[in-house]
Amino acid sequence: MSLYEHFDRFMMARTNEAVQAWNWTTGRTRAELADVLQVSANVCASAHFLQRNNAIGYLVVPLFVYGAYASHQVHEKQDKLESKAAQNSLKNMVVENIKQSNKFWSPIFMGVSGLGITTDLASGKNDNFLISTANFLFGARGYVMRADYLPPKKSIFARAKDYIREAMQQPVLQPVPIKASCEAREEM
Repeated sequence: MSLYEHFDRFMMARTNEAVQAWNWTTGRTRAELADVLQVSANVCASAHFLQRNNAIGYLVVPLFVYGAYASHQVHEKQDKLESKAAQNSLKNMVVENIKQSNKFWSPIFMGVSGLGITTDLASGKNDNFLISTANFLFGARGYVMRADYLPPKKSIFARAKDYIREAMQQPVLQPVPIKASCEAREEM
């Protein structure tokens, strides 16, 4: 097994754990987590280009806004197709192609992120922090969309509220004096 395969397995194991924690805590799907990462990445990338105070920054920002919308559509489509296929114990080839694309691009984005941070550390400047953060988030988004599909469920707060409501509806138990219970045992 190659070094890349070891890295990919490690990243996917951690990503699946993160997506399970997200789903268990918020009740939301991996597509919604990927949308959060995508929007955050787009904000960082936009801020990077706007920070440079050049005209291209003002042209790129609308592209990032559209990119977030387009990515959201792909995430939703992927989740729907994968959910439908899983109900029939099948795999959807469109979803598998998207996952293969993410498998290729995610480590590249993460590598570029690391390269930008390394360059900043070596130069003592902070020129690439925002774009490096954006690339890291783009890469993380790709890993999230390769994670196992988990259906939406109630958030931890909704489950806690239901549990408390159910506990409040239970009849209150009356304490039994110890002496009376000991006498009842002796009679047996």
